[in-house]
Amino acid sequence: MIDNPSLTDSVLWIDREARIRRAIESLFTSHDIEVITARSSGEGLAHARVQLPKLIVVHNLAPRLEYYAILAELRACAPLQGAFVFVADDPAAEGDASDLLAFGADATIERPIDPDLVMEVVAHVFADRLTSQPAPPAPARRIRYRRD
Repeated sequence: MIDNPSLTDSVLWIDREARIRRAIESLFTSHDIEVITARSSGEGLAHARVQLPKLIVVHNLAPRLEYYAILAELRACAPLQGAFVFVADDPAAEGDASDLLAFGADATIERPIDPDLVMEVVAHVFADRLTSQPAPPAPARRIRYRRD
């Protein structure tokens, strides 16, 4: 467990689709939960570094490599150590969930997501029943060269 008392009880939701961001804002505000939304990984990182949310949800980004890039940036940012990172994964991307976890996600969920489950995760993170764990180093890749 990584404890970081400077993190705020807020949620950062990163999603390229405006209609999803509006729905999430409505859902969270109806439960009196502070939510910050971002439409890109760059915007999300900027908000994360200033707002220091306890929960960061990466929902829908393109291209696919954006997920790995933002996970690397979030985990490299010292003030965000301890933030719980929850990634909504594409069910068609086979084997992707384990890669996302190896790159620093604390949990993954398949899209489309269940709002009740998201609210349950928020409640557990805010109550410190779900906490961020230090990510293990990414598995080393072996490169073999052909010998002539």
